[in-house]
Order: sequence, then structure tokens, then C-alpha cells
Amino acid sequence: MKSFMERKKNKVSNYAKTLWQQLLIRNISLLIGLSLLVSPGIIGAADWSTEKQVCNLQQTAIYWFWNGGDLKKAEKEFFKGITLQGNMSVVEQCFLQATLLAPERTDLQFDLASTLVLENKLAEALPLYNKMLINDNRNFDAALLLAAYDKALQSNADYTQMMQKLQAIDALQAALYQKTLDRTETCLTMPVVVSPDNINSGEAQAIVTLGYALADDGTMRPPLYGRLNVTLTLAKKFPNSKIIVSGGVPRGGVTESFLMTEWLVSKGIDRNRIYIEDKSKDTVANANFSVEILAKNNLTKAVIVSSASHVRRAQAVFTEMARSKGYSMTFKHCAFNDYSSTIEAQEVGTPERIVVYRDSIRAAGLWAYPGLQQ
Repeated sequence: MKSFMERKKNKVSNYAKTLWQQLLIRNISLLIGLSLLVSPGIIGAADWSTEKQVCNLQQTAIYWFWNGGDLKKAEKEFFKGITLQGNMSVVEQCFLQATLLAPERTDLQFDLASTLVLENKLAEALPLYNKMLINDNRNFDAALLLAAYDKALQSNADYTQMMQKLQAIDALQAALYQKTLDRTETCLTMPVVVSPDNINSGEAQAIVTLGYALADDGTMRPPLYGRLNVTLTLAKKFPNSKIIVSGGVPRGGVTESFLMTEWLVSKGIDRNRIYIEDKSKDTVANANFSVEILAKNNLTKAVIVSSASHVRRAQAVFTEMARSKGYSMTFKHCAFNDYSSTIEAQEVGTPERIVVYRDSIRAAGLWAYPGLQQ
């Protein structure tokens, strides 16, 4: 039997091969399309060379997005003279260099803007979206994200203006995404439930518990124990409910979902009640894979368990993910309170609003890196 590390190595190798194929398809298609517009002749060697460089930068960016690496080596070999602050700095520099190589490529500008948002650099990302819209006044994706972040920042006049722009570009799509934004605002303003007593049996056909990053040695941290204690209480209150444990980031040879399962079983929960979702690496992926498990088992009502600081985002993302897949599902939540008080748990700051709107749009269908990564 292959070891965990061997399986992981094979998985990464297969992932890299698939990603390279996706990049080639996306980039070559764009280049061929451009050549047909500009000239009926054959694409020059210089163009192919540029596309190869761009493709390599994109592949490196997405690999670092998920796997990280040696920052000092990256600084020495690829980004001389640049001090990298973390894995996302490598992603940012890759997409930045790609945009310099192919400044006409709005998809690369979009990738760079998405990276800046993920780095909490919204102020740097917004001008890029505006630039895309100036270059193409019918760029729906750029206008949508400007509208979403206007709403997140509660810039009501700007939001109204951008929604009018979206309606002029594509009225049907604009109406659909406006409903997404309205549902997201509802999730942001809902009271955070921290007591299982407030959950009714009809709302809990399933309990979906979201993982939390393990320590480097592969042990669970306090927030995950907190989420599991809430899950255990709910599981005992609703003995017929199925349980999904979601989290697939390995540390020390194990994943969150594996450890969550073993902990629940050690507390008396029947292993047959538990579904393990061990592919996800972020909240959007939690929703993507967990919603499919719910659908496969004809479960339409679920309670999401996470931390109070995270649960509004989780409920918004799960709601949009189910709708984007065409499933009729309703979600409630019950949170482990990681704030100092219940009153503090109800407060929503601007940083949280930005992240919730960002991930809701991703779940609704507009990927962070279109064609590459949701």
C-alpha cells in the first residue's frame, strides 16, 4: 500500500499535469483568437515564446497558491531584488510579471486583481477592475466585482451606478447576481446562533462541520475542538442527522476531516453517520464538495457548524453554491463562539464584509481565477 506521502506526491503530480493542460488550452485559445483578429498569417515564434512564459508563470502561481514552497529559493531564482512576504506574494509576483509580458490580456489583469483581494489589498485591486472596464465597457465580470465591493464597503451610490452598468451589459445576469448580493447581505445581518437549543429538528437533516487548520505536527487546535463540541451536542440532540466533516488540508500526515471523524467516534458517535469530505482547502471548496454529498444523499436541510467569526461567510457561500448547482437547499448555522461575548459575535466589520462578498461571488459562479481555480 502506498504511503500518505507517495499518494500526496502522485496527487500533486497529476494536479500539475492537469493544470498545465488547462493553461495551454486557455492561453493558446486566446492567442489563436487574437491572431485571427489581427492577421490571417501564422502566429510568430516570439508570440509562442511569450505565451509559454505566461503559461509557466500561471502554473507557478496556482501551484504556490495551494502548496507554497521555499520563499528564499523563490527570491533567489525567480524574483531577485524582491522580498517575498509569503506564498501569496509569489502568486502576486507571477501574475504581475504575466501582465507585463502580455499587457493586452484582461484575463491576466483579472487574475492579478483576484490575488490582491485574497491578500486583503482591495485598494490595489479596485483600480485594476476599473482599468478592465475602461478598456472594455462591456466587461461584465469587472463591473460585477466593482458592484460587489461597493456593496461590501456600503458605498450605496456607487453600487447603484454599477448595477445600472451591469443591467445595460446583460440585464438577465445582472438580475441574478443582484439576488446573490441581496442574499449575501441577509447572511451578514442575521444574528449569529451560538446555542444548539435554537436549532429545530426539521432544520437538521445533516450537520456540516467545517475544519480548521491543523498545527504543523498534525494536531487539532482549540477552534476545531470548539466546533466539534458544538457538533457533538447537535449530533446527540438529533440522533438521525447525518454528519459531514469537511476539511482536506494535510498536516503531519493527516487531514482535518480524518481527525474530526476519529474525535466524534471516540465520543460515541456512530461512524456510519459520518461522511468524510477530505478534498477541500478553503471555504468555497468546503461548500462545493459538501453540497454534492448532501445532494447525493437527498439531504436538503443542513446546519453548518463553524466559528462565530466564520459562520456568516460559510452560510452565504453554502447558499450560493447550492443555488449555482441547481439544488434546492436551506442552511442554518450553529457557531462555536470564538469572541469574548455573544454581543461581540454579532458585530460585522468591513474586512469581514469584503471577504464574505468575495467568496459569495466565487460560489455563485465567478471564479477567482477563471478556468483555473474557483
